[in-house]
Amino acid sequence: MKFKKTEKEIIEAIVKYDGEVKSLAEVINKSGLLEERGIAYVSYGGKGTIFLKNDKYDIDDKEPLGYVADLVSLINLLIEKRYIITMPLESGRELVIGRRSSRWFKPEWIIVDESEFVDVDNMFYWVDSKRAQIYSPVDCPENVLPVGKTLYSWFTVSQELKDLVENNFKTVEDIRFEKQQWLTWISIGVALIIGLLGIFCK
Repeated sequence: MKFKKTEKEIIEAIVKYDGEVKSLAEVINKSGLLEERGIAYVSYGGKGTIFLKNDKYDIDDKEPLGYVADLVSLINLLIEKRYIITMPLESGRELVIGRRSSRWFKPEWIIVDESEFVDVDNMFYWVDSKRAQIYSPVDCPENVLPVGKTLYSWFTVSQELKDLVENNFKTVEDIRFEKQQWLTWISIGVALIIGLLGIFCK
C-alpha cells in the first residue's frame, strides 16, 4: 500500500503516540497536525463543526476540508486493514481536536490554550481575548464526515503498522524485492569480473 506525504505524517504520529494516549483525538492534539494547518474541530450537542483560521483560509477554501476528509478516510482505511484496532470506549473527550489544551470556562464557553474562547451556544464563535473572531466555523454533520466517531474511540496500533513506519513505509515485499535486486546486481558484477579476469589472465 502506497501513502502520500501527508498520510505518512499522520501514520507516523499515530505510531509515535500509541501507548502514550488513549484516543486518536489525543494523537492529533499532541502531534499538532491540525493546529499547524490552522484547522480545529469541535463537537457539542450532537453537532460537529470544523474551524478554519481566518488568517490562513477563506471560508470556502477546499484544501483544509480536504485534509480533514483525507484524515478520516485514512484512519478508516487503517482500521479496515486492521493496522489500527479501535475499541468502543471513550476517554475524557477532547473538547477541541486540533489544539493542545481546552477546557470548560463556563457553561457553553470553552477556553482554548488559556487565551481563546469558543462560544458553542452561539453559532460556535471562536474569539481571542479581545473578542475578535479568529476562526470561522464550517458545519460538519457526523453523517456526512464522521470526524468525532472516528477520532474519539480508544485505539491500539498493530505491529505491522509499527514495522511499516520503522522501515520507512517499505512493505516486506518491497524490502525483499530490493534485496533480490541488490543480489542480482552483485551477481552480475561478480560474473563480469570473473569474465574480465578470464580474458586478461590467459
